[in-house]
Amino acid sequence: MELGPYVKEAFLVFFVFALGVALDFFRRQFAGWLGLLAGKWTQSIPRRGSDPPKEDRIKLHHHGERIFGDIMRHKPAEQSWKKWRFEGVVRDRSVVGYFVGTAKSADKKKDNLDSYGVIFLRKDGSDKLVGHYLKLSTSRRTNEEETVRREQIADTWVRGWPEGED
Repeated sequence: MELGPYVKEAFLVFFVFALGVALDFFRRQFAGWLGLLAGKWTQSIPRRGSDPPKEDRIKLHHHGERIFGDIMRHKPAEQSWKKWRFEGVVRDRSVVGYFVGTAKSADKKKDNLDSYGVIFLRKDGSDKLVGHYLKLSTSRRTNEEETVRREQIADTWVRGWPEGED
């Protein structure tokens, strides 16, 4: 039985299309297992009140649903000694995690060991995560009454670091 002149080409086009759809489906389903968020990221935190804008460098590892890594303050330069440990999970397009300060300044007079919070991000394409983090601040008055303040701060992660940085 002879096939029409365009039937073979139509089957080939259909096969390539179906293969592309299947590969995209599996890529999305198993992205976490492939570690697609692993690598270097730049975190941008906009100016808030009198605080300057901040920029951090992130080295991120991604295994299954679990992500973890280190966050290092890059700007402003006078805060470049600050570091945090990050742990979290990836679910579909969402990243939820927490960070805990881990550093002391070179002169050992300052630390960020009591710096901690929770990060909520959504994937915005393959190279950008957008959301916010929540940070608690406590203060104690002279009468021993403690006040807790919650801050919600905009947060953006973009894949990569500027050229020449390591």
